[in-house]
Amino acid sequence: AAPQPVTPAPPLEPSVSQSDAAATAASTGAPTADAKPSFRRKADTVVQPIVPPPNGTVALAVTPWGEVSVNGTARGVAPPLTQLSLAPGVHTIEIRNAAAPPFIARVEVRSGETLTLQHRF
Repeated sequence: AAPQPVTPAPPLEPSVSQSDAAATAASTGAPTADAKPSFRRKADTVVQPIVPPPNGTVALAVTPWGEVSVNGTARGVAPPLTQLSLAPGVHTIEIRNAAAPPFIARVEVRSGETLTLQHRF
């Protein structure tokens, strides 16, 4: 594809014509050579909203039941809890059931993907 020609944007501040500069110089007594205006154009900034990546899902299949915590924070009892929505990254999921040894899984959640954890106590 051929590059499109770029059209310069109009100046942000009004420009002073040579005749205006000469008239201003004549009225103030300043020489016309020094009457060149110096304008600075502000840079066009594009503001990009910061949007976090979409969460991933961890599906839970626990029998008969288990208390679920993610990174040390209690999230509920599975079942009825059947899935977790987690930010992308590595998480530690711990599932406990009474006196049985806890099930601990370290999972890497990816944006928009679903992982399944199954455990039977």
